[in-house]
Amino acid sequence: IPAAVLGAGQGGKPGELLSQTREMDSQLPCRVRVQHLDPDREYNIGEQYAERLNTTSVNETTIDLAVVLSSGSAAKVAEVLLYLYWLERRDFSFTLPPSYRYLEPSDIVTVQTADADYVFRLTRLHYQSDGVIECTAKLHHPVYASLATGAAGGTAPVVIPPVGMTSLA
Repeated sequence: IPAAVLGAGQGGKPGELLSQTREMDSQLPCRVRVQHLDPDREYNIGEQYAERLNTTSVNETTIDLAVVLSSGSAAKVAEVLLYLYWLERRDFSFTLPPSYRYLEPSDIVTVQTADADYVFRLTRLHYQSDGVIECTAKLHHPVYASLATGAAGGTAPVVIPPVGMTSLA
């Protein structure tokens, strides 16, 4: 998307080209907990977490997944989500003319400005009555690969002992 089309506004007057807001560090989570069904614990609920130590934030986020995951996979999910919260703390907004109606949320676009080229993932599109598209986006980062390992569950298999002899009646 070239800089010349940014800032489409009402009546053809250009608006703000690209605005940016940043989430405060104290609002972001310092710990993300993932609760899941753990096959090593006979499909009981397991919990893995990832935490960021170099922050003054005290917020925690808990995510309940109705998915069977090993403890290692759940730990990787927790770590990826934690660092995505921090990587995506900046929101960008801009407007586009009606010729960009083919765009949808989650599309990856490159926006060219006089300062730099930005690669964004569109998070919200709002269509105005005059055809102008208000876009909200986050910086797009390559997929983060985690090397986290989880603590395995430690439950013994449940064995129901026979109570006594049975007789057929």
